[in-house]
Amino acid sequence: MPAEEHQEPREVEELFKDTIELNKKYLRQSFRLINQMSQQGTMDKNIFTIQPELYRKAIKTFSRMNLEYYNNVMDLGFSFADEFLFNRDQVVPPEEPSFTLRGNGVPGSEVQLQFVLENSRNEEVHCELKNTHFVNEMDRQETTGIIAHFSPQAFRQHPDGSQTISISLAIGKQVIPGIYTSHVSVLGFEPTFFAIVLEVDQKAKPSGNATTKKRSAKKG
Repeated sequence: MPAEEHQEPREVEELFKDTIELNKKYLRQSFRLINQMSQQGTMDKNIFTIQPELYRKAIKTFSRMNLEYYNNVMDLGFSFADEFLFNRDQVVPPEEPSFTLRGNGVPGSEVQLQFVLENSRNEEVHCELKNTHFVNEMDRQETTGIIAHFSPQAFRQHPDGSQTISISLAIGKQVIPGIYTSHVSVLGFEPTFFAIVLEVDQKAKPSGNATTKKRSAKKG
């Protein structure tokens, strides 16, 4: 495996070198031919001296061919550069949350949740929690009637450190009973996120307080 990893960049480098040399030869020959064709002294016995219009069309067509070729080479180079520089390190966002916190409450109440976030990296991380609007799972409509407060919302986390985070969910009196979901991103640990699932009932149920096991926001 190590030998293959070192061999591939060398093969790409050699391919680029060979391509550049071929392009240089092609352009040199093109310019030489155009220069020869443009010298009237060399055209005495050429059919173009008899048919000037044919000569003009040939020059025009040959020039267009060179421009198209050069344009295609440039497009290929830029396309490859974009793919190599900008897409190589892109991480596909996860489709599923790392974990889910659940609670329940009634309109006009507050629900308390809690979890522990671990830093599995070997570097200090500045963390900040941000969540999306809660969405009713029944009709997929967003609501601004449920507000999440994180404590702390922003903090620094040392390598291998842990942080207990409390979440207070304020449920507005106008919120319709149902099941609501919000996704919470931990900035500094992108693209990791977790979900909060809140069940809003008409009648009070046992408290929705919850403490999860320790959670790691390290990228997979």
